[in-house]
Amino acid sequence: MPEHEITLLIVELLALSDQYGESLWGNIDVWVGLSIGLVILSHAASNRLNWPNIATLLALYSAYSYILLQKTLQLRISLDMSRIDAIRIAEENGIQLGSLEAVSGSAGSISGGVIIFFLAGTYLSASGFLMYSYLKSKSQG
Repeated sequence: MPEHEITLLIVELLALSDQYGESLWGNIDVWVGLSIGLVILSHAASNRLNWPNIATLLALYSAYSYILLQKTLQLRISLDMSRIDAIRIAEENGIQLGSLEAVSGSAGSISGGVIIFFLAGTYLSASGFLMYSYLKSKSQG
């Protein structure tokens, strides 16, 4: 395979990696929006909350969070695998990746552990605030 075709293949793999990264951040953006919505709902309608409402909200929020976590982990693995493939092909053909990785985005610079920590913290905070708002409104009224 000629060097220009190898270089093109590596650039395409890095572009695919960037697409995975964009999808990952898109999923997280939607989830953060839902989390903020849950916090706003907890604050604005705390006097109308009851156990069935809280159970339904937490069940839906937990289910969506679980689905998002699974999808995030799959995208993160795909992102890592496409980068590994690009690096392997480059090393096999003696191509320096320094300039090619500059073309690639920064989505791969965030580790999976940081993303999981962020998602878990946001989930616990939003769920905890929902419970706090309910308990606070019941103690006042």
